[in-house]
Amino acid sequence: MGFEESKTATVAIYSQSGAIVGMGFLVSENYVLTCAHVVNAACKNKAHDDSKVISITFPFISRGQEYDTNIVGHWLEETERQDKDYAILKLQNKPPSQVEPICLKTVQNYGENGSLQVFGIPKGDEKGRNLIAVVRGGVIGGWTQIEDTKNTGIAVEERFSGAPVWWSRKNADGSCEEVCIGMIVARDRKREEAKIGFMISTAELRMPLRKVTKLELEDILKPHELNLSTAIATAYKICRPEDLRTSLPDSLEGILEDLLQRSHGESNDSKLEQFVACLLNQQSTNDVEFKLRKWAELRTDSLDQLCEEMWAKQKQLLSESADVNSNINLFIEIQPDKDNPKQYHERVCLISNNELYHYETGTGAIQLTRKQINYQADDIEESITANKLRQLLGKYLTCIGGTYKIPLDEINIHFFIPINLLNECYEQWEIPDEFGFPLSLCKQCHIVVRSQERLENYRYRGDWETKWRKLNQFKHSHAHPLFISEKEAINRFRTDIKSLESIFGFKFSKVPSTERGGGLAFLLRTAMPLALWLRKELHSINNEATDCETIIENGIFGCCPDNPNGCCLGELPESVAEVRKSAPELEEKERQNSHNIGHHLSFLWEDPNLVPPTVFYSTE
Repeated sequence: MGFEESKTATVAIYSQSGAIVGMGFLVSENYVLTCAHVVNAACKNKAHDDSKVISITFPFISRGQEYDTNIVGHWLEETERQDKDYAILKLQNKPPSQVEPICLKTVQNYGENGSLQVFGIPKGDEKGRNLIAVVRGGVIGGWTQIEDTKNTGIAVEERFSGAPVWWSRKNADGSCEEVCIGMIVARDRKREEAKIGFMISTAELRMPLRKVTKLELEDILKPHELNLSTAIATAYKICRPEDLRTSLPDSLEGILEDLLQRSHGESNDSKLEQFVACLLNQQSTNDVEFKLRKWAELRTDSLDQLCEEMWAKQKQLLSESADVNSNINLFIEIQPDKDNPKQYHERVCLISNNELYHYETGTGAIQLTRKQINYQADDIEESITANKLRQLLGKYLTCIGGTYKIPLDEINIHFFIPINLLNECYEQWEIPDEFGFPLSLCKQCHIVVRSQERLENYRYRGDWETKWRKLNQFKHSHAHPLFISEKEAINRFRTDIKSLESIFGFKFSKVPSTERGGGLAFLLRTAMPLALWLRKELHSINNEATDCETIIENGIFGCCPDNPNGCCLGELPESVAEVRKSAPELEEKERQNSHNIGHHLSFLWEDPNLVPPTVFYSTE
């Protein structure tokens, strides 16, 4: 784009009475740059009134069609270093389709052969005039003096303020170089015969131009802020790792404003550009991805390289967080082979920091594969038996403890299993140990079972998420009143379903059925996120006759005459873990005959935000 082509992006700015008060020019799809004193003239010095609407036209496109704009940035002040006189207007509707925004450039040396061109609309001449001048150098306050040295031609006049300034030069090879280098700001009122005027160079316009980039980004992300909240928080933390301990701004505007004020550091790319690269590494909404990429490609020389640099920082942040974050999760999906139900396929991934994880994008998930741990590398897709699955799990734990240096007792293992397999004793699996001292899995890690059906096209996903949000408000409440037996739940379901809204889990009175229409199917139908049951009906414990529900109330909730409601809900996972760890280590047949609750306890704790990723962005 050159001087003549840019005229379509030049705008005339009108006062409330309909008179032209100055110029401006489109610097992005929806934003116009002009002078603050022009805006003051347009709205009678009420530029800080957010409700003020300023009319503009694109005179080279359609002189009569007006576009309404709002003031979104206004700086008019004198400082020791800089005289500020610039403003930003935002179009309420899209500009004409043929208008291309003007990109400003910085020129270090204007040289003797360079000349300036400006288009403005002087008072009394609505067709406008072209001004030709030369650069005379800087003046105090940061402005740049320009001057027409010829006897003919016109000088900078009052209504030229806000017009873009184009610099051109003929090169030795005969080519012509044209770039926009600033904006007209004032004329010399005392020496009008000298044809002297002033412009604000691109270097001095960094503040409003950076503000425009922030506003553009806000426009792109704002409609998707809720869906991208995790990705936005992750990208923000990666861009400011030195301040991870400080609180997160409570809005998208706050995050972008904070990044706008931060220095680039050693990078050539601004913090906002780094932030967008981080989002492009994560988010999956096609429309937003296209707009973000378009935004970034206009501002960075190598977007792909920047994305790679920011991905490296994200992985480093993940590895550092693994040492300090005790809330580490290992997802193990187990699916029977379609042709042989006694053979299994597995998918395993490690989440070393919940705060950086988002299941829809795979951000923060490290996929672990058989190939990675050198297990049957020649036949990766082969299904395996349950016994081999235990051996395989042992190798995964070796990888986690050795490669990622994560203590096993800090890991929460989530087994995602089809409903027909939920009564298997996964937490009691004896995991092979290379030193010959194997232990049951529950002695080393926290174990919960999860339903594979909720990961598929689950009709009650919204109800499940609503339940979980409400549950978080009861973390410090007693757990016992928040659970009911499945028999009572079925009765309420048929007579007063609303009474289940304050219930979050089932305590099964007997071993639940895994069939369609059974107890575990009813758990999924009601979107309950929690459940406790015994895989064996223990009619006595400590030689005293009892039932499963009473065993759960006493053994897990900790109910007793002195404390009838027992532990609080937030303590429940730890209570389950302690009961399992306190059970003696026995051989498999001895465990099956044992009357210790810790050998038969199943615990379902289903957080809808902690599910395997829909996609993996990358793997280790």
